[in-house]
Amino acid sequence: MNTGSQSTAETMLVTEFMRPNPNPNDITSKSIMLRFYGPVCTSAGVSAEVQPLRVLLVPTIGDPLDVSQSVDITMKRGDDAGWSREVEIKGKSGAGLLHGTYCITPRIDHDPPIFCDQLFILNPPAVSDFAYWIELREDCNTNGVDDQTDLANHPGGTISPRTGGWTCASGSAVRPMSITTGS
Repeated sequence: MNTGSQSTAETMLVTEFMRPNPNPNDITSKSIMLRFYGPVCTSAGVSAEVQPLRVLLVPTIGDPLDVSQSVDITMKRGDDAGWSREVEIKGKSGAGLLHGTYCITPRIDHDPPIFCDQLFILNPPAVSDFAYWIELREDCNTNGVDDQTDLANHPGGTISPRTGGWTCASGSAVRPMSITTGS
């Protein structure tokens, strides 16, 4: 699990995490998988308004924006059979997350939290605080390639989200994109 700093954020394309609909270039959907040292669980229902994880868009300037309602969280809940060390996070279809840096943290001040499971005690403790960083990169022409790489490989061109292709750079502006220094 990436519990490092923002500079060690993992990267993924927005179109991989938030699969476009329709999916013109058959982009493979990806999710974020958090793996813990031991089994974890929550008593929050799948449709609960507040989930035990917080997903924040962290802008370069300004306050973080809570976008937790734009993701689906899959994990062992309540009286589900068995046990699991994994929590899966996927973008909700049509939620439209922006490219940028995101931080995933537990809601340790909220009930119900993510707690340690299979301890066979009445009140198991909540998981320790952590921060998982991810960088969602822009792919506005949905070709499965980071737009920064596309622009570097096609100097003088801009990306056209309407056609999925390139247009001439005759004065057209390209939106700035964020860059991380980690891999």
